[in-house]
Amino acid sequence: MDHGIASPGLPLTPALDPIVRAELQEQLAALFARLAKTVVLVTHDIREAARLGHTITLMTGGRVVQHGTFADLVERPATPFVRQFLTAQTLDAPAAPAR
Repeated sequence: MDHGIASPGLPLTPALDPIVRAELQEQLAALFARLAKTVVLVTHDIREAARLGHTITLMTGGRVVQHGTFADLVERPATPFVRQFLTAQTLDAPAAPAR
């Protein structure tokens, strides 16, 4: 049964060469667009989330602490945890492409 949701179980390891990783992310973004489904991708990499996601849901302790676009999280962090999570990975992550 097709429920319109896909969850690729393939983490993009940071051990990948940065060029290969960026190319793979581009290919995944194109694939996600062609699927015409909601794709749930779990990552701890905020740059990856910004590049591949329309919206980001940030969780801690099994609870959602903020849900929105990358810009929402950066401009209006809901909690100190959100701010700390973003600054720990640097705020110069690429903005999510316009969709």
